[in-house]
Amino acid sequence: MSEQPDPLGYELAYQEGLRGITQQQAVLDSLHRRAGTVLAVAALVTSFLGGAALGRDAPAGLAWVAILFFVAAAGLIVRVLTSRDQWYFRSDPEVIIRSYVEDDPPAPLWAMHKQLAEHLAHDFTANQDNMKPLFQAFLWANLVLAGEVVVWLIVLMRR
Repeated sequence: MSEQPDPLGYELAYQEGLRGITQQQAVLDSLHRRAGTVLAVAALVTSFLGGAALGRDAPAGLAWVAILFFVAAAGLIVRVLTSRDQWYFRSDPEVIIRSYVEDDPPAPLWAMHKQLAEHLAHDFTANQDNMKPLFQAFLWANLVLAGEVVVWLIVLMRR
């Protein structure tokens, strides 16, 4: 005969799931802030280095490469900033009330914790799947920005 699980275990699972989702939302917010900073840096690099490099006798071909790098970096960052993926960071209180509290018979608290913990685990995985391409785009944007800086410096050295 199996023993009834400890209700506190379900509450612990729910609290950990909630903590994980909260941290995940903070990571996404941080990614958006960092992406905005990279976009600002790319614009400044293009303005200052490009302005200095595009004087007379500037090698036109390399300048276009640097400009293309800027456009690529900006495009990747805009992808990060405007992601329209479905994000799951909270439970709907109306669903909780309708599905658990006002159900006939009402669900015990341990059952609510169990179900909500399972939903949080699913939401965490779905959010992770949505975040992976954003982190890849952010990485590529940084690499392309570094390439842009190198190209602008080469253009400046050749002047």
